[in-house]
Amino acid sequence: MNTNDEGLTLLGNPFASSISFSEINNDDITGTLYIWDVNSSEGDGGEDIGENDPGAGSWKTNADGTGDHDGIIAPFQGFFVQNATANPTVTFTDGAKTDDGNFLGKQADKQLVRLELSGESMRNSAWLRFSENGAWDKTQGDALQLDPLSYNYALIASKKSDSILYDIGHVPVPESDFELPLAIEATKAGAYTLSATQLNLSAGSELYFEDRQENTRIKLDESFSYEFQIQQQLK
Repeated sequence: MNTNDEGLTLLGNPFASSISFSEINNDDITGTLYIWDVNSSEGDGGEDIGENDPGAGSWKTNADGTGDHDGIIAPFQGFFVQNATANPTVTFTDGAKTDDGNFLGKQADKQLVRLELSGESMRNSAWLRFSENGAWDKTQGDALQLDPLSYNYALIASKKSDSILYDIGHVPVPESDFELPLAIEATKAGAYTLSATQLNLSAGSELYFEDRQENTRIKLDESFSYEFQIQQQLK
């Protein structure tokens, strides 16, 4: 495996059956799964823009059960993990094998927010998770925002105090007012919409979205939708 500090390693499910990421996860890695879904309808929307276009797609992540990926890794599927120790190891055992299916037991409620950015035939999401184990800099349960592998893309991520971009930001349950910046990028100029597709917060908690350029402040709830223009596209 990659032995660089916080390095990423490409692994693969060696079995002809699905495996559960939680069964191979250990203290040597950060507990976050990264899979590039080349067939996703996100990314560049499948447009054919030339031989340099690797196709539509988007990163699917799972951090401690949170994210757009369910943590079940298909047979022979490639995936990335990140080091948490200097000499990491990951072992694939028969005990990791599983069948696709829904968990039918009691699950602890998580405080989660999923934000989705859409526009110009592209989509991307960012998650916020609030727990007593969260932190305002990099911590267990985060998922980095990796660079997209598609030619055209839209991107939304949260930014903690370390200025790193996160696809899943695991932050503390706030005891007072706080601010968490969002980073938004797109390779195409045009009209975009930001919406909240999942919102599970403790009673009495309130979140607000602020566009300081337009001096706009809107409460984040199930009906939240904010339209804006991206004037300058990335090259």
